[in-house]
This record gives sequence, C-alpha cells and structure tokens, in this order.
Amino acid sequence: MSGIGVQSVTLMLDLAARKLVVQGLDQPRADALVAEAIAELAEDCALVLTTGGTGLGPRDVTPEATAEGLERGAPGIAEAIRADSLAKTPHALLSRGVAGVRGRALVVNLPGSPGGGASPTTRTTTRRSPSSSRAT
Repeated sequence: MSGIGVQSVTLMLDLAARKLVVQGLDQPRADALVAEAIAELAEDCALVLTTGGTGLGPRDVTPEATAEGLERGAPGIAEAIRADSLAKTPHALLSRGVAGVRGRALVVNLPGSPGGGASPTTRTTTRRSPSSSRAT
C-alpha cells in the first residue's frame, strides 16, 4: 500500500471515530466536531465525502457544519445528487446536502441511505472535472 493510501485510510478512520462521538452530543458541539473533521481532511485530501446527517432530524447537522467551512459553494453538485436520488425515491426531496470547495478539496455531503448516495458518488467521482486538466 502506498503512503497516500495509508494516509487516506488513517484520515477516514479518524473521521469515522469522530462520527461515533458526534452522535451523542448536542447540536452546537456536533456542528463544531463535524466542521473540524472536514477542515482537517480538506488539508490533506482532494475530495472529502460525508454520508448522512442531511435529513430533517434534530441530529442532522452535516450541511450546516459543512457550509461553515466552505470557501465557495458548488450547489450544482448537491442539486445533481438530489435529482439523481429523486428518480429512485421521493425522500430525496428531504435531503439538505451541500457541496463546495475548501482550499483545494471538493467537499460533498451525500445522503445516508445507500440508495440515495451510492449512485451519485460513483458518477461524481468518476467524471473528470474541468480543473483536473490544468497544470498547477
């Protein structure tokens, strides 16, 4: 396994561990932990995907926490995910996920349900973005 792979796995495990902590906290503290985890991941990753927490429940704080740390929004991505999910379930209308850029990282909230998030993730991550061909 390359160093990049190990680093990515470590960061994902770190975020997963934080998710377990976030579930038992009140909303303001949960918002802060999610925002902090996304900020840390965005420093080392080109793509940060979150799952869940995009619904209407009181513990669904991912969109607010994500928006807090974004430098620029990319609403078209979240709209495309909702549109794709809507073809499968009317519950897609209840998703509040957001997307945007923090530093050089693209941050995307995916719905927590496997049917709502699996297909858009594949499409989003396998298409080549216009900026990927530019020299940096």
